[in-house]
Amino acid sequence: MVSQGLGGRVDPAFSSEILTEFHLVYDAAMGYVLTLPQGEERTEASTLLLTLWNMFSELEQVHYLLQAGAIPPEQGPGLSRLARTLCVEMDRPGPPLDALSLEAGMEEGDLGYVLGRYLASAHGLSRQLAGVEQAARERE
Repeated sequence: MVSQGLGGRVDPAFSSEILTEFHLVYDAAMGYVLTLPQGEERTEASTLLLTLWNMFSELEQVHYLLQAGAIPPEQGPGLSRLARTLCVEMDRPGPPLDALSLEAGMEEGDLGYVLGRYLASAHGLSRQLAGVEQAARERE
């Protein structure tokens, strides 16, 4: 969504479709979580879903800033590199994403604020997933 937004105006139908898909998947996942008995597993799953919700909300905000033309042109290349890096890193299992940070000059303004929150959520998600994986190994 961000990569397409950097390339120019995005068709509102595309944005709407992504939003709808996310909310359908989120609702289905939360429906499953609510069937779990009260306890650690349910709490962990709820926390993971809330973190994903926050990340998607922050992604929507970046998308809005792009579509509104509120991102200075000099921040475009850094945003593009961050988007590509996150696509790769979020798809692979492994250590937490704590090494990821904003490039110099990206910390400023509305974009810097939203990206800072997104990275904080991504770092949290990575640590949460590592904890869930560790707990699963201990249960085996």
